[in-house]
Amino acid sequence: MRRVYPYPVIPRALIADIICMLKNEIRILIVDDDVVFGATIREALGREGYNAIHVTKPEDAMAQLKVHMVNLAIIDCMLPRMNGRDLAMKMEEESEGIQRILMSGIFRDKNFVRESLAKTGAKSFLTKPFDITELIRQVNEA
Repeated sequence: MRRVYPYPVIPRALIADIICMLKNEIRILIVDDDVVFGATIREALGREGYNAIHVTKPEDAMAQLKVHMVNLAIIDCMLPRMNGRDLAMKMEEESEGIQRILMSGIFRDKNFVRESLAKTGAKSFLTKPFDITELIRQVNEA
């Protein structure tokens, strides 16, 4: 006996296209003064279908918030003129509800990580170098 579904069956390829279109509507701001590392993250997220922007300075990140609706910020903790934790909190004040992921190659201490997450309300903290698939998993969950 043939099953009858109450809704039309949507082909998997169409579902994949729809998900990709939805991802393209999500704007991700990467704030890292390491140009190569930031560009690598931007390219990886772009391949996943996300709309990612990379800036190297905290003031450029704040300017982006004034111009664009940003859904998620990936922020390095060691930035020029302002640390990433302070930037994450300032971003929350400026753009309430923005999701944030912190990252650092210098600060690896578990207490620093715990304090940073509690102080900023960030979703997660990644220690550099990290596997790009882990970052993508975190972004998909955000």
